[in-house]
Amino acid sequence: LHSFPTRRSSDLHIVGNALCEQGELDKCEQRLQAALEMQRELAGPDALLVAPTLLGHAKLAQQRGALDIAERYYNESLGIYRNQGQEQTSDAASVMNDLAGLYSYRGDFVKAETLYRAALDIDRHALGQDHPQVAMHVHDIAVALQMQGKLAEAEPLYVESTQMLRRILGPQHPHTLDALANYGRFLRRSGNMARAEEVLSDVLASDRVARGARHAFVGHDLVSLANVRLDRGSYTSAEQDLRAALDIYAEALPAEHPYVASALTGLGRAQLGQGLIKDAEQTLRRAIAMGEKSLPADSAPLATTKSALGVALLNQGQADAATPLLRDSYPIIMKTLGEDAPLTKQVRDALAGIEPARP
Repeated sequence: LHSFPTRRSSDLHIVGNALCEQGELDKCEQRLQAALEMQRELAGPDALLVAPTLLGHAKLAQQRGALDIAERYYNESLGIYRNQGQEQTSDAASVMNDLAGLYSYRGDFVKAETLYRAALDIDRHALGQDHPQVAMHVHDIAVALQMQGKLAEAEPLYVESTQMLRRILGPQHPHTLDALANYGRFLRRSGNMARAEEVLSDVLASDRVARGARHAFVGHDLVSLANVRLDRGSYTSAEQDLRAALDIYAEALPAEHPYVASALTGLGRAQLGQGLIKDAEQTLRRAIAMGEKSLPADSAPLATTKSALGVALLNQGQADAATPLLRDSYPIIMKTLGEDAPLTKQVRDALAGIEPARP
């Protein structure tokens, strides 16, 4: 009796997800909401049919920067699989994987690693070793390990996962490109700046073809490349990349999305490197105001922004305002960027100049 409307609701869900992939977030939400209402009416709020649509809503909310709403949808979706005895299925593992991604973004990498490993165990049994979803789980564990400072453990997993994705999906597939972008960021974290810039430049060129030049992920690629160039002291080219990213984000994302805050942080660092101290201060204060709306106070992105602001204030003779920013952010950026990263060294040197003179 309900086969046609059920199929219609699934079609709405599929079209909604496709629109999200294309960056059409308002149209995506319309389709997903229509699908969710139809499915709940036809099958009930706890039906398995509802879980994938809740996952779509979670991804949409995360893409918009509404992280609390996204977490609620992820947990609702996972709760349905659990209540229906389907927690050990590949569909449930997909939700675990995406929820882990949210935890990673918030800086809770231990919790993220635990969920990624649970999803990997499920999918290795359900899908076999040579499956793209298994490769993505391996890759996501590598990212979580990197963000905990466990670089030696992360590196072989990066190599394994990127090789798997190239072989299974092809070198130009969006999932492969996303994994290579993460690998480029790992190379930056490891201090291999020349190789990082090479990898990220290739990813940017391929992503413009695969996703379109105005896609939000292309903006993300530009920011990643700019961060490498900032570390190498190429402030002018980094600024060009960051302004290009912000131009894309102005069309593709909400005005106060965390990605925008990240790009503004980079722009502030570029201005700082070029001696535009007052401009840098204004840019970094904007980034902090945005980031504080969606990120924990001790998150790595906020610590990066606050440390750069501390340097800008110190350069203007405002040591009292700069010191708490530098002191509080230093242990966080040392763990996430590494003790040899240019920004970490800059903050360490700044603190060394301040602290001996203070009571």
